[in-house]
Amino acid sequence: MSTNVHHDAEAPKKRAGLIALVVLIAIIAVAAIAFIAVGVGMSEGPTDETALNAVEPEYNAEGQLTNPIDWNEWMNRNPDVYAWVRIDDTDVDEPILQHPMEDNYYLNRDVDGKRGGYGALYTQGSHNSKDLAEDAVTIVYGHTFQNNAEMFSTLHNLEDAEFFQSHPDFYVYTPTERLTYEIVSAFEYNNDHILETQDMSDPTVRQAFYDMVQAPDSVNKNVRTLEEPLDAQTDKLLVLSTCTKPSNPNARYLIVARLVAVEETEPVEISLESNVVDEGTL
Repeated sequence: MSTNVHHDAEAPKKRAGLIALVVLIAIIAVAAIAFIAVGVGMSEGPTDETALNAVEPEYNAEGQLTNPIDWNEWMNRNPDVYAWVRIDDTDVDEPILQHPMEDNYYLNRDVDGKRGGYGALYTQGSHNSKDLAEDAVTIVYGHTFQNNAEMFSTLHNLEDAEFFQSHPDFYVYTPTERLTYEIVSAFEYNNDHILETQDMSDPTVRQAFYDMVQAPDSVNKNVRTLEEPLDAQTDKLLVLSTCTKPSNPNARYLIVARLVAVEETEPVEISLESNVVDEGTL
């Protein structure tokens, strides 16, 4: 008799436990359905990893592409600043300068014209215009440092094949435009001065150079397969030239890119306070 009474007393507790279990299962089921619904909703959008990570260009209220560089600040700091290069996932986010008289003025001078330091990124006025869409081949020079990430040091990220493939392009800004460049190749080259040893005004010589950068004779190279081969008659190239890593005085590391788009940006009013770099600081 006592045994029956014991079972009758435990029965309500078991029923309560069973009800709680059923409620818990129901909550889990509802949560699972909601999760699946959200997942289905997300699948309607882009699933390509590149598309998901893509950052749309920013536009102002008038629908104009914004210009992220404070040109007034930089050009007043030094009027030799005329362009700006940015390459994702590197520390290359720097002004490009060109001295009006001395080709290698910024080889050992910084953006303020002071000697020493890390130098600056620059083009040579005797070989290249400041209009990046004008010359067939424009070369930007910059240092590589063995122990830090300054100037062009992190261009060497492109020695990694996976990094190279996942970073197909980069931007160069001017006060009026954004230029998009497709990276064609990254490789070690000899230390010849390209624009002095090769006459790029000759279409045959220029095409030979274009063919070379698509199939460089280098062990250390990464090359992108282009939909259309480089055409010396129409394509404009930007070459980023720096030291090898580790340093080899007889070689250079080149990033060769093709101009694929030029877009106007919002107007920028430039008000130069001074056009002279203080020679007393040199």
